[in-house]
Amino acid sequence: MQMVTYANAHDLEGYLRFFWQSPDLQIVSDGAEIRGWSELKAAYERSYPNKADLGSFTLEKIKVQPLGPGLALTIGWWTVTQAGGQRTYCSDSSVFRRFSDGWKVITEHSSTFTP
Repeated sequence: MQMVTYANAHDLEGYLRFFWQSPDLQIVSDGAEIRGWSELKAAYERSYPNKADLGSFTLEKIKVQPLGPGLALTIGWWTVTQAGGQRTYCSDSSVFRRFSDGWKVITEHSSTFTP
């Protein structure tokens, strides 16, 4: 996935291109709600002022389920390795919609845990 390539290059702007640039974008991460693309960008910038702290993402497994014309559900399992080797595990479900400029996440729910 090209999205992961941008994340692993710590290219936040490139990564965020894969999210719907709308105030109606909805993200739920570990129970916290983020509404809108601008707030998502701001949340990443607050959480990771040093982009290298984003870590390295490894997609362990993904399942893609078409939902209809131009819509798909993905369920993914991830390992995130931070500087120093600390690992966090994540699972997420995302709804993608096809737009004229490509597929974009329109809603996402993710949960993380550290073993």
